[in-house]
Amino acid sequence: MGIPVKTKPATAEEARIDALRLRGVVNVPTVSDTLLGNIGGFRSTLADWGIGFNGLLSASFAGNLLHQPSRTMGVQRYIGQTREVDTSNSYLALTYDLGHIGMKNGLAQVQVCTEGSTVGSYPNGLARLCAAYVDQPLFRHHVDLQVGYLANNYQFANPLVGGSVSSGSLGPSASLLTELGLSVAGIGAPGVNVGVNFGHFYNLFGIQRSTSPGGFNYEAQTANRYGIRFNDIGSGALVINEVGYRKVSAPGVKKTWIRMAGIGNFSHFTNYADPKTKTQAAGAYFLADQQFTQSDPAHPVRGLYAGFSYMYASPSAFSYSQYLEGRIYVVGLFRSRPRDQLSFVANRTKVSRSYQDYFVSRGYKVQNAVYNFTLAYTYRILPGLYLNGGLTYAVHPSAIYNREEGNPLIIKCVLVAHI
Repeated sequence: MGIPVKTKPATAEEARIDALRLRGVVNVPTVSDTLLGNIGGFRSTLADWGIGFNGLLSASFAGNLLHQPSRTMGVQRYIGQTREVDTSNSYLALTYDLGHIGMKNGLAQVQVCTEGSTVGSYPNGLARLCAAYVDQPLFRHHVDLQVGYLANNYQFANPLVGGSVSSGSLGPSASLLTELGLSVAGIGAPGVNVGVNFGHFYNLFGIQRSTSPGGFNYEAQTANRYGIRFNDIGSGALVINEVGYRKVSAPGVKKTWIRMAGIGNFSHFTNYADPKTKTQAAGAYFLADQQFTQSDPAHPVRGLYAGFSYMYASPSAFSYSQYLEGRIYVVGLFRSRPRDQLSFVANRTKVSRSYQDYFVSRGYKVQNAVYNFTLAYTYRILPGLYLNGGLTYAVHPSAIYNREEGNPLIIKCVLVAHI
């Protein structure tokens, strides 16, 4: 059985350690919700030197429960078509309080990721640099500056259900941000982000080197295996600007988060509308999440939530051009388990018209859209250790149509350990 949460205010020492956590829109747990905690006072000793330690170990399994082919035309077309184990979200990170050298409230952050997959999606066992940057608040935290090697999915959008890597990875299928070249966990890129806060409103602008136009796997396996090439991988500049409104859960205050952005990528992509030419790309997104109930003043995050996502990417440059998602989730369904999460996510990913025309002209049958319906539950086994389990029913699971492929029922399990 899992251990119910006994919430208590953070001690002054825990607050000192928590101030050295990684910064970003993805929720990073407090020291009290890690496996190692402050055992032997090691985190306190590091904090005396201005150093913070964060780590996440993740292992996932996916497999089709129905008797359907494990390959389509000789290759795997979707996650879970072949039973697979993946560790691609694992990382170790160190932070440093730049106040020790006169940069008040500044934090330097370095992350090293390890990646592996039984189906060859990643270079097995490879360690790579995935982020190294400085986060410096200015003007009494009204402005925030980030400079360095950034994983911008930790800074923009955050499509995870509930915003947490512990519990929100099952359900969303939004690959468009990766298509568009936004740097993500495991594939960082040099860049600069500038955020300006106006109470609950904010504007976040970023410019970065795009990830490789050849795609996520090409960069991880070939163009930038160790994550240390700042340029010369065939990429241009990517510009993004997000505006939003955000309120966090607090006693008597329900969470609201609305964000939208435009993206321009000046790399040269294959033009599916005219394959002899290259094209640049643009995109946009809108996401909203709202808390509707707040059943326990001692745990204000507990309650019923709903969310919506829409994403767009240039149809001439990418295989998928639109993504639509609706989600309903409950945090702390049971009073004794306030950090568990139950979620239902339905999404539709539209295959771009140019991509369809390109492959139809070559004799293939192409789907108009891919649909996924996911029911998932996150179980907190003990502080710092979470088990996510879920079922996904996929309709037309890949863009290229094959009658034998069918509509799979995929079981997914993710074990997340915060160390």
